[in-house]
Amino acid sequence: MMISEGKLPKEAEFTAKFISIFDTFNSSSRYDAKAMKLAITKTSKDWKFFQDTYNYGANLKPQGGKAILPTLEGWLRNIRSLSKLVTEVDELDFVLTRRISQDMLEHFFAKLRGK
Repeated sequence: MMISEGKLPKEAEFTAKFISIFDTFNSSSRYDAKAMKLAITKTSKDWKFFQDTYNYGANLKPQGGKAILPTLEGWLRNIRSLSKLVTEVDELDFVLTRRISQDMLEHFFAKLRGK
């Protein structure tokens, strides 16, 4: 990844990290050419990326502000929650994160309301 290789300008680092985290939270297949779109497993290579991105996000502060941005806090919770889900639930071999996103829940409830 260009971030870890130091090939991106510092200004692009935030955008690149969060494009990758979006991909990770939108995984829909156990096999994908794009590594960040693969299902999450206990042995995924994504764990270092999750930890690095979590640490990066936890240390970001808005200019002139003292508190973390609410959107960023939400992403940090998502990273922690997915990590706990995959590592602490023994019955899971893998997680397709697209299947547990809010969009899927909204779609499911929309179908229920339509009946």
